[in-house]
Amino acid sequence: MRLQNIFRYLLIPFLVFITFSGIIAQPADIKFEHISLEQGLSQSIINTIMKDSKGFMWFGTQSGLNKYDGYEFVIYKSNPFDSTAISNNLIQSTFEDDEGFIWIGTGGGGLNKFNRETETFSYYRHDPQNPNSISDDFVGFAFEDKFNYLWVFTNAGGVDLLNKETEKFEHFKNNPDDPKSLISDNIRWVYEDNSGTIWFGTAKGLNKFNRGKRNFERFLVGTFISTIYESKDEPGVFLAHYW
Repeated sequence: MRLQNIFRYLLIPFLVFITFSGIIAQPADIKFEHISLEQGLSQSIINTIMKDSKGFMWFGTQSGLNKYDGYEFVIYKSNPFDSTAISNNLIQSTFEDDEGFIWIGTGGGGLNKFNRETETFSYYRHDPQNPNSISDDFVGFAFEDKFNYLWVFTNAGGVDLLNKETEKFEHFKNNPDDPKSLISDNIRWVYEDNSGTIWFGTAKGLNKFNRGKRNFERFLVGTFISTIYESKDEPGVFLAHYW
């Protein structure tokens, strides 16, 4: 497969700058409603915002997880005496899976799973004695793909893949002796295309994940890939911002 058949357009930073400059220059009549500590928010530094399938807004702060119904907040914080409480107050990321569970990446407490019906949390922590555990307790980002697998990005670098049925993590990292491994553990962007293929933009190039063989194909080796986007008009054509 030739590279130009996969990537037809490559956006350089200059073009991106022009695009965003044009957006910023456009006048807009936008009104903002301010939600702050006075309204019940647990902390003013917000790392992640999500709207779930039931209409609730979730705010991940440096001091707890906040659920907002438009009128008031419910705040979830860690409690060393409660094993069903969230494991850490530093919230890095949130997303909702296809079953309605809320998954939370924390800064030191691993990956948490929130059960709406019981209002309880369960979590996945790193265990040095268990190779199938999550690779690190600092979880920066996680998402679910079309096949209901969870991709988890931690401070250890590379990527972890969680099988929700077995609750085991599979780890993928760069191996200098294996050209079919991740080209770099410094992953800057992840994208799932319409066919369900996962693409990883890294500090040293682009990777495509081969599900069947559990390995990676490399493209644009030596470039810093910061954005991947699939064209809606021409499926299979990608826009990549790199330098």
